[in-house]
Amino acid sequence: MPGEVKRRPVVVLSSDRRNDLAYDVTVVPCSTNLRLGPWHVMLERGAGGLPARSVAKCEQVTTVRKDGLELRPLGGALSAELMARIRIGALRALEFDE
Repeated sequence: MPGEVKRRPVVVLSSDRRNDLAYDVTVVPCSTNLRLGPWHVMLERGAGGLPARSVAKCEQVTTVRKDGLELRPLGGALSAELMARIRIGALRALEFDE
């Protein structure tokens, strides 16, 4: 339908403490369009409860209001390794990498 907003999974980057106090959260959206770039991180099906293989689009770090999110996790937390790769992807996209 025209104007329909597609809901998609996100990786929350902001800290739990900030998330508890703020009206918004900082996120990286995920997509099942698997075109890879230097700032994308591949997430296998099941990672964090994802229903399909996806890409974290680290160049699209954004802040969204909590009232626009479903406030339930898809599954468990991503591994420390995947979160480190997402951090590196975001820094690379912002050209903060070394």
